Amino acid sequence: MKLQGTITALVTPFTRNGGVNYEKLAELIEFQIENGAAGIALLSAAGEASTILPEEARHIIRTGVETAAGRIPILVGCGASDTARTADACREAESLGADALLVMAPYCDGVNADGMAAHFLSVAEAVQTPVILCHSPFRTGRPVELETLARLREHPRIIGIHEKSGDIACITETASLLRDDFAMWSGSDVAAVASMALGACGVISVTANFLPFVMCELTDKCRKGDFPAGRALQFRYLPLMQALTLDADPISVKEAMNYLGFETGGFRLPLCAMSESRRNRLIMELERLEDISWKKRRM
Repeated sequence: MKLQGTITALVTPFTRNGGVNYEKLAELIEFQIENGAAGIALLSAAGEASTILPEEARHIIRTGVETAAGRIPILVGCGASDTARTADACREAESLGADALLVMAPYCDGVNADGMAAHFLSVAEAVQTPVILCHSPFRTGRPVELETLARLREHPRIIGIHEKSGDIACITETASLLRDDFAMWSGSDVAAVASMALGACGVISVTANFLPFVMCELTDKCRKGDFPAGRALQFRYLPLMQALTLDADPISVKEAMNYLGFETGGFRLPLCAMSESRRNRLIMELERLEDISWKKRRM
């Protein structure tokens, strides 16, 4: 699998009554394929995985795999508070046709380095599908230490890390472990160019939900070594990328998509709509970029 470039951390669209809108999900996937995304990540934080019921998750994965039909890799986020349930989720995603698994650290207090390593290694042993570690310490409450990561990269099915810390020192340390069989994807659009300059092969992007062609151009420039062009795109869209972090995923990006006419629906509690002041700032950044070509390539 060549998962280089822009992978979209896709939102989960909801109907007016709060159910998953599978028809809209298929439309969003087609939009991504048509506009050059290198892959799609389902059931990540941006996909509201924490509020999705098990049967809905199965249907979401089926919809993604069937819609993509081999044209683009489908990654599936898997994570729970314990190893057994995480492994079960990974096995199910594998059985439904996932091309790779994004595995979060356990939501569990008191996990030490040995427990963290054992968790990821147990999950990798439970499946045959490639595993990408998801490093998101602000969500899980504990980082994956560099020494632990060095151990984990030796497993043949652990192919890389989704680096979401946003900490340039952490990103740099992680980059020191990269090699041909162990890659890094930026988990921050704001840090995409910096991460790729350090060796990341791409970004798992929230902005790409409605600007896939922009993020694809950005990562393509960086992959070709044209970092000045990549920086220029990063700087142009930086205020918008920052506005998309005003609330936790997927609140800001869904607000943006709904404003732009993508009709992705609302949220499930405890997630809720943005405050008026934050939404106004987000809209201001969208309007500032009113000339961009997304309107011509919308669904």
